Amino acid sequence: AIPNTRSWIAENLSGGQLSDLNVALRVASGDKPNVYLDFDYDGTEVRFMPTMPPISDAAGHASLIGNRFVTTATRGTINADQGGGVNVAGTSFIVPDTSVRRGAPAVVRVQGRGSITSVLSLLNREPLKVMEKPGLPADVAGGTTVFEGTLALPLRKGLKFEEVEFFANGLARNVTSARLVPNHVVEAPTLTIAATDEGIEISGQGLLSKVPFFANWQQVFGQPGAGSTLRGTVQISPATLEAFQIGLPEGAVTGEGEAQVTVALPQGGPPELELTSDLRGLRLSFPELGWSKPPGTAGRLSLQTQLVTPAVIPNLELEAPGLSATGRIEAAEGGGLQQATFSRVRRGDWMDVRAQLDGRGPNRAPNVSILGGRLDLRRAEFGTGSAGGNGRADNRLTAALDQLQVTDTIALTGFRGDFTLLRGLEGNFQGQINGRTRISGSVVPDGERSAVRVISDDAGGIFRDAGILKQAFGGSFDMILRPVGEPGNFDGSISVANTSVRDAPAMAALLNALSIVGLLNELAGQGIFFSEVEARFRLSPSRITVYESRATGPSLGLTMDGVYDVPSQRLNMQGVISPVYLLNQIGGLLAPRRGEGLFGFTYTLTGAAQSPAVVVNPLSGLTPGFLREIFRTQPPPVASSSGEGAVVPEKEPAPTAPLGGDR
Repeated sequence: AIPNTRSWIAENLSGGQLSDLNVALRVASGDKPNVYLDFDYDGTEVRFMPTMPPISDAAGHASLIGNRFVTTATRGTINADQGGGVNVAGTSFIVPDTSVRRGAPAVVRVQGRGSITSVLSLLNREPLKVMEKPGLPADVAGGTTVFEGTLALPLRKGLKFEEVEFFANGLARNVTSARLVPNHVVEAPTLTIAATDEGIEISGQGLLSKVPFFANWQQVFGQPGAGSTLRGTVQISPATLEAFQIGLPEGAVTGEGEAQVTVALPQGGPPELELTSDLRGLRLSFPELGWSKPPGTAGRLSLQTQLVTPAVIPNLELEAPGLSATGRIEAAEGGGLQQATFSRVRRGDWMDVRAQLDGRGPNRAPNVSILGGRLDLRRAEFGTGSAGGNGRADNRLTAALDQLQVTDTIALTGFRGDFTLLRGLEGNFQGQINGRTRISGSVVPDGERSAVRVISDDAGGIFRDAGILKQAFGGSFDMILRPVGEPGNFDGSISVANTSVRDAPAMAALLNALSIVGLLNELAGQGIFFSEVEARFRLSPSRITVYESRATGPSLGLTMDGVYDVPSQRLNMQGVISPVYLLNQIGGLLAPRRGEGLFGFTYTLTGAAQSPAVVVNPLSGLTPGFLREIFRTQPPPVASSSGEGAVVPEKEPAPTAPLGGDR
């Protein structure tokens, strides 16, 4: 009467006791028999799928109404290959039409609870093989799970995965795994699970190597070789950097923020992580550059890395107010920084360079190398070195710059320097003025900025290449610049020895006005020789204010003060010219200023430096030096560093630290 049902019961129910059997047979004339059957079973073994272990010690109820057969287990356990038994009380097996021969469709409605390993072990049997797809073992995680789901499959041997349709959802509790993300421990109090024949998805909050996260893990089925993907958010903090051995310098990151992460888990390869963050809640600091980002300020961080040990970040991008960087970071064995190479680092509007950081071990600030690019001292804001855990910032900065801008028209090219950062920027350097005359010098900290000393054996070349005096030649050069006021402003002093000036328009105009016999010829030939030149001045990005200067030689003494506008190359100068200075200086004790003789002529130079308007007062030449001040105005006042009023200092203040040693 019901051969398919009889066969299924004979093959899939064994042992135990049947009770409360009810059977009804109704036959209408000319029709097939209509059979009703129901019974309870207890202590029975039930196999609901040919490829799955049977339900042991099962109790439940079975019924056949017409061609629909249903059995429901009220008690029972499936003993998995790994992880123990799975309680499947409430699971039903349904054959909607028992009259179908060769592969009658069946439905399994599963309810279960057990260890995560036992459930994954069952799901990894034929035809599902869900753990083979991501290449993970059944015991990938510890914990327990409660789940329910439905499978639809034909009742025949040799089932293929494509012939099974299923969906399931559940909860996993007290999850731990040291194998899901290699080298990192995953912990979660509760995770939600959703699975279909197209893929599996697990999501929830937890800890990844003690770092808080919210994650969603997905594995697609039906794509041979396809790995799985983990997406979510993770907390960024110093603990995160330590856990993942991302070798940033100590103290570079403090506070707490969030990042969005994607971890690709390929078969047969290390996990690949992508991370992005708006950096809110984090304080970033690079003291060597005088830069930090407050926690409340937004930015952008993007990086890609493989979760291997030691960590390597081949692509890192940072954008924050005042700083941007693109580069690569390699962590050292055991954590910390091995090397960071940046193809571009931009700091404000004053630095655009290629750079490298070399780690020097735990609690030590890295050495910094600038490998090329541009730096503008007019706006520079260098800070002090990062002390690290031992309180000593003995790291070094080496620089190889294409261009170091000093003023609007003065730059050092081919710049090379070697500095320490203990007290600020301190060390020695060399380069070329606007690509020509070579100089060397030193830098020392001065307050929050740096003071500079520059020396050269070609003073005339420096004046020519800087666009200050194109007719100067030869001589030694020594200049000190001390920062004052706004960035790009310096108070300076210059000392030049044994230089000469040839065919200078301003000088020629002065000498023509005085009609000094022999000096014009000297000017056109070997030039006017000056054994000493000294000056005090204020250097700003576009202006040189000369407070006091003198140039003396055997044939001429010259003093000058005033303003030179560098971009327009226009003068507004005044001073005294003392002819035949070798003899005239004998009475110089009566002159009001050094560099002036007993008799001299006051003059003014105004207008374009190449063709200035010259005014010489011939009466001043008849006036002894101590009365000469009545023929000229006061020199430009020296503004105080605070900008409150102006004073004329009696002498150049000494630098707070030695500049350049014994040079």
